[in-house]
Amino acid sequence: MFVDYYLSYMLAHRELCKNQATLYLSGLSSSNKITAFVCSSDLRTNPHAVCSTWLSVYHEK
Repeated sequence: MFVDYYLSYMLAHRELCKNQATLYLSGLSSSNKITAFVCSSDLRTNPHAVCSTWLSVYHEK
């Protein structure tokens, strides 16, 4: 299940969750690509949040 990839990815990349950032993950299981959107606050309540994007090809260990 791809949710397991998300959990493994987050554990491997704990730096994305520093400073209580809000993290959004999106992925495509057929290509093993995960995109992480790291935002300064929740986009649902603050549309002016500052975000950065990380694209990774994830390989399960």
